[in-house]
Amino acid sequence: MNNKISHYMNTAFLYINTKFTKLFLLLSLIIISLSSCENRDTPVSFNPPEWIKGEWSANNGVKYQFFEHDFILTTGGSRFSYGFVNGNKSMVNVIKSTSSEYIFEITNYDIADTFNPPGSQNYRNNLWQRTPARKLYFKFKRNSDNSIIESNNTFFRTGL
Repeated sequence: MNNKISHYMNTAFLYINTKFTKLFLLLSLIIISLSSCENRDTPVSFNPPEWIKGEWSANNGVKYQFFEHDFILTTGGSRFSYGFVNGNKSMVNVIKSTSSEYIFEITNYDIADTFNPPGSQNYRNNLWQRTPARKLYFKFKRNSDNSIIESNNTFFRTGL
């Protein structure tokens, strides 16, 4: 009789243990599925307003180019492309986008041994520093159809 009770207890324990194992596996699968849904590998879309799209140049040699899916800054012989930043899984946070103002920041910008373009938090006194930045901040105001203002510099449209 004790042998029968022991057998039933072992069977019941095995049944409960199997149920918990299945539940654990199911929950693990759900957690893994949900965590893999986070889309870190998908590039962040960059889509500036129509009025700012094109090429803008200042007298100091700084040039901005706005395209449907790219933002390029050229200065001092160096070219900084948002596509390059985007390849490093940075994100664009549009702060304001109106018919006369476009403010955005590029966050998680972390490329060592590169220059810090205007707008970088590490940018001081017009000196290019060879240190990584965590955030690039840009604020553009529409002055007219052919000029914009950024950091008290006027940029003129030089191409579409």
